[in-house]
Amino acid sequence: MAHFEDSFQRELWQAIRVRAAQRGVSTVAYLGHGLWSTDPSQATSNIVYSMAGAPVVDGLIVFSNNLGTFTGPGAVAELILARGLPAVSIGFELTGVPSVRVSGGPALATVVDHLAGVHQRRRFALVTGPSDHPESADREAAVRATLALRGLDLDPRMVFDGGFSRERGREVAEALTGSGRGFDAVVCLNDHMAVGVIEALRERGLRIPEDVSVTGFDDLAESRWRKPPLTTVRQPVDDMGSQAVDFVLDRWAGKPGAAAVFDGVPTFRQSCGCLPSETAPLMTSTLLREVEESLERTDRFARIRELGVRLLGTFRRETLARQWQETLEALGLVEGSLVLFEGTTGARSGVPDQARTLCWSKEQGLQTEVFPTSQLFPPGPLPRLPDRADWLVLPLVYRDEPLGYLILRCTAEDALVYETLRDQVSTAVKATLLMEASRNHEDVLERTVEERTRDLRDQVRQRQLLEREVQEISHRTMQAIGQDIHDDLCQHLAGISMLVSVLEEKTPKKDRGPVREIADLLEQAVGRAKQYARSLYPPGLEEHGLVPALQDLIESLQKTSGGVTISLQTDADLGIADHRIALQLYRIIQESLGNAIRHSGGDLVILKITKTDGYLEAEVRDFGRGIEPPVSGKSMGLKIMRYRAEAIGARLELRRLDPGLCVSCVLPLSGGSRG
Repeated sequence: MAHFEDSFQRELWQAIRVRAAQRGVSTVAYLGHGLWSTDPSQATSNIVYSMAGAPVVDGLIVFSNNLGTFTGPGAVAELILARGLPAVSIGFELTGVPSVRVSGGPALATVVDHLAGVHQRRRFALVTGPSDHPESADREAAVRATLALRGLDLDPRMVFDGGFSRERGREVAEALTGSGRGFDAVVCLNDHMAVGVIEALRERGLRIPEDVSVTGFDDLAESRWRKPPLTTVRQPVDDMGSQAVDFVLDRWAGKPGAAAVFDGVPTFRQSCGCLPSETAPLMTSTLLREVEESLERTDRFARIRELGVRLLGTFRRETLARQWQETLEALGLVEGSLVLFEGTTGARSGVPDQARTLCWSKEQGLQTEVFPTSQLFPPGPLPRLPDRADWLVLPLVYRDEPLGYLILRCTAEDALVYETLRDQVSTAVKATLLMEASRNHEDVLERTVEERTRDLRDQVRQRQLLEREVQEISHRTMQAIGQDIHDDLCQHLAGISMLVSVLEEKTPKKDRGPVREIADLLEQAVGRAKQYARSLYPPGLEEHGLVPALQDLIESLQKTSGGVTISLQTDADLGIADHRIALQLYRIIQESLGNAIRHSGGDLVILKITKTDGYLEAEVRDFGRGIEPPVSGKSMGLKIMRYRAEAIGARLELRRLDPGLCVSCVLPLSGGSRG
C-alpha cells in the first residue's frame, strides 16, 4: 500500500485485517509510496515492495489505484508479475489478476444531477486525477454525460488536473479564482482535492456552499469533519477488503480468478448546499467516540514526537538500540525490530542481500545479528498460526538512501503513529551512521598523524562538515516537528473544538457536562501542543532575534515550572547576526533553564545576558541545592551543552554558589579577544 496519510487506505487495511483474522490467516503490510514518485525519499521507499515475496508471504493484495497514481495500470501489473505470487488488485482492472473495484460513475452522476437540479448550479468546474488513471477517466465520463443530459456545457478551460492531491487542489482553486471566469460548482474526483479546493476558496473570501458548491469522492474520515462537511461518494471499504481477502485465498487454493464491482453511495452534506437533516437524530455517541479517539491520538502523537527527539540524540548504535526498545515500551507496542541494511545490493530492485538487526536488553546490552533480507524477519521463528499476527513493514530512508526497515507487530489501530515513528527513526539512523563515519574518520586520522601530517587540515575539515551535517539534520527535524505540531496538530484540535461547540449547542443543557469536559480537555491539549512546538524550535528566532525568542521561552516555561519564578536581565541589542550561533546559544540557555527548574529545588532562576569588551556572557543562576562536588560533567545534557558551546567557539563553565549553581556561557563576538 502507498502511505497512511490517506484515510481510505487505512480503513481498507483495517477491513483486510478483520477478514484475514476471520479466515485464520496472518497479514504482512508493506508500506511504500506511489510507483515512480518524483520525490527521492518516496521513490526509495518503494524498494519495500521488492521484499514482498516467498517464503514470507503466500499471496498479495495490491492497492493498485494508489500505487499507480503516477503510472497507471502498466507499472502495477509489472510489479505483481515480478513477485510471482497469487494476487488481487484493488482499484485497477489488470489482465489475469482478480480485481475488486468500485463503480463510481452512477453515484457521481447522481451527485452532479443533484447540484444542477436541486441547487440550480449552472457553471461547473471539474478537477480530475492523473490523465492515465482509469478511475479518474470513468468518473470524468460520468460527470460529462450527466451535464450533457442537463443541457449544460463544460468549458474545456474549466477542467483541471488535480493529481488526486490536496496541494494540487489548492493550486486549482487559485487558478479558478484568478481566471476571471465565473463558476458556482466545483466537482472534484476525490476528497483530497476537494479539501484543498475548499481551503483555498475560503481563504479568498468565497463562501461554501453559498457562493460555490464543492463535492468530492471517497468519503474520507476528514471529509466528515470538515466545515462544512463534504458532499461526496462513499466507497464500501469493508466489503472491498473482505472480498479481496477471499479472492486471494481462492487463488492460493487454485481456483480461477474473478472480479467484484461494488457501487459507490452518494452522500449529501452541507458543502453542496444541503441543510443538516432536521429529522435524523443527532449521533451523539458516535461523535463523542470520534472526539475521544482524536484526543487519544493527539496525546499519542505528542508522546511519539517527544520520543523522536530522544532518538535524534543517540549517535551510537548501542544507544540507538536501547532508545528504540524504550520507545516500543513507551508506545505500548508488543514487538518490533529495527533492521539496518548492509552488504552489497542484490538483484532485487536495490535491496541489499543482507541486513543486521539491532537489539538491546538490560542483561546483555547490544546484540546484533546478520541475516538475509529475503527472510524479512530477524532470526527466530516466523509468525505462524495460531498467532494470526498482523505485521507492518516500514522502509527507513534518508532522501535517496535506503537505510533499512522497521517491522512492527500491529496492536494499535492508529496507523498514522507507525508512519510518524518511521520518519523519526529514519532521521535518527542517518544521524547515527554519520556520527559513526565521523568517528571512524577520526580513528583513521589519528593513525595517519602518527605517520605523517600531510593533508591533516583537509581531513579535519571533513570531520567538521560531517558534524555540521548531523547538527543540521537535528535542527531541521526539530523545526519540522515543531511546525507540524503548530500548523497541523493545533489546527486539527481547533477543528475538533468547533465540532464540540456544535455538539454542545445541540445537546440538552442537562446533558452538557461531558461535552463541556471534552471542550476543556481540548483547550488543555492545544496549550500542551503549542508548548511542545515552542520547545522543539524557537518561534521568531530568525525574524525577531534572540531576546524575543528567550522571552517567549520563559513565558512558556513559567506555565509548567511549578511556581518557580524566572527573571530575564539583558541588554536590548545583543548583536548576534549569525542565526546558527544564536540558535546554539538559545539551546544552551534552554537546557540550563530546564535543569534549574527540574533539579535545583529553588523558587527563583535568573537569566542574565551581558555584552562587554567584545564578549557576550549568558548566565543561568538558581538558588537551590546546587551540585555535589566534583562537577564531573558526565551527564549527557552537560556534554551536549559543552559540544554546542565548542561548535560556536564559546566556553561553558559551571560554578557552585552558596546557595545554588551558575551555568555560564562566554561567547566571543566579532573582533573580540580575551586572555
